[in-house]
Amino acid sequence: EGLPEIEQPAQDRVHNTVENNLLLKEMKFERSARQDVLKSARGGYWPTVDVVGQYNLFAKFNNYQQYYSSFQQNNFGIGILIRIPLFSPRTSSSVALARSQLAETDLTLGKLHDDAEIEAKQGALKVADQDAALKVSRLELKLAQESLALIQSRFDQGQATLKDLEQARLDEGEKWLAFLDLD
Repeated sequence: EGLPEIEQPAQDRVHNTVENNLLLKEMKFERSARQDVLKSARGGYWPTVDVVGQYNLFAKFNNYQQYYSSFQQNNFGIGILIRIPLFSPRTSSSVALARSQLAETDLTLGKLHDDAEIEAKQGALKVADQDAALKVSRLELKLAQESLALIQSRFDQGQATLKDLEQARLDEGEKWLAFLDLD
């Protein structure tokens, strides 16, 4: 709020600066991860089907063949496990947690985006201010040089004193220093 409009090339620079901000990119990846967590948490409402297999190799030194009539040393079992979530408070709580984390990430991402945009606009304004100050300093230097040339010509004609000439030279030197500092 309150920032003046910037010309189009500066806006492009601001947009590029915001888009290339590493913290924003990191938060976008974090948001994507939170969306995936929410999607997987919502998947807990749907039935699941698992294929289960188990292989056992029993030892003969336990003498199982004496106690069990159908003992086999190599034993293999396979089955299907079906889960139907009729009442699952854990699923609803994990969905609520995932939603709240996604909302938190969205707020953080929006705040970071706004902060980065404001910082980039302030940087562009600072550059524009520095350019303007440099132009003003350049114009002041030209004015001091022209004033020195005028006083030099008046001194040559005998209309100005040596003090006026030296003061004009000092002014020009100060303007040079100011220009060089800004440049």
